[in-house]
Amino acid sequence: MPFALMGIPAAFVIGAVGFAARSAPAGRHARVLRHHLGWGSVLSAIGLAVMLLTAWATYGDQYYDDLEWAGIFLASVMGGVLFLFGLGPFVPWLLGLLGRSAVRLPPPVRLAARDLAGNRARTAP
Repeated sequence: MPFALMGIPAAFVIGAVGFAARSAPAGRHARVLRHHLGWGSVLSAIGLAVMLLTAWATYGDQYYDDLEWAGIFLASVMGGVLFLFGLGPFVPWLLGLLGRSAVRLPPPVRLAARDLAGNRARTAP
């Protein structure tokens, strides 16, 4: 039964990789669209709220039967997946920020940072 429950979060993880890849700009100097960052922020906030609610719900010392335990476990995992799903668009944005600020880095790190920033579509997922 736990393996069947893990199929749902696994599907969301696959979607998160696609969302991160889609939110990455195609060009080296292009910027991440604001609506991708907005949706990412909303999804991260929802995921964090779900994780906080499940942690608050299980705070008391109660006995849970198997079905309640599975539901709480699935809700907490889904909250974590939504949180990570929402962080997807921030990876290309942070890589672009790193590439723009690479001027102040030492030469080997600068080359690596610019390479990462130039290939954000492949680096993000």
